[in-house]
Amino acid sequence: MPVQELFKALDAVTLNAQQKERCLCGAQFPFEAADGRYRVFDEDGSFIMLGCVEKGIMSTVKSFFEV
Repeated sequence: MPVQELFKALDAVTLNAQQKERCLCGAQFPFEAADGRYRVFDEDGSFIMLGCVEKGIMSTVKSFFEV
């Protein structure tokens, strides 16, 4: 079972290239979405993390990409 299936109750969002670059460095970044937790994918459809948006800022809860 793909790991993202464990979190299918959460809404999914997609990062653009600039947001993905910040995410891969562990940095927070502006993101327009309601406050809450999300399944986060890149533009290629790869599941990269669980993210949390608070006051328009996305941060990593748990990453699922290899460094």
